[in-house]
Amino acid sequence: MAVETCPEEYLEVSPFRHGVSLNPISFGPRYGVIVDDFEKAEISKVVERKKGNYVKAAGKYACFYQEIENDDVAGNGPKALEYLRSKAKVVSPFYQEDFISSVSGHDGSVIIKYSAKLDL
Repeated sequence: MAVETCPEEYLEVSPFRHGVSLNPISFGPRYGVIVDDFEKAEISKVVERKKGNYVKAAGKYACFYQEIENDDVAGNGPKALEYLRSKAKVVSPFYQEDFISSVSGHDGSVIIKYSAKLDL
């Protein structure tokens, strides 16, 4: 786990739709999921200020990266949040970002970045 200082970012957030495959072709290079109040999932992607409908506040965030099988990404969120909360006092929302969509030599594997703002 690491702590990073992040600038303010603008995101486009839309409701999560079951059966939708999240990928960089559909959502651009920086996309993921926001879980507000640690329960309700929404799709997010980093956009220009004028296209954003959500502001990710600047501040210090606890984060970690995890390599997992592509098929396990959707179900891994609760475990990742539990791990993050065991390491740091964080507040919602919880961010899951597709950091690398493919890993050379690891077919079907991706690297996901998980983060939440530190409760300072």
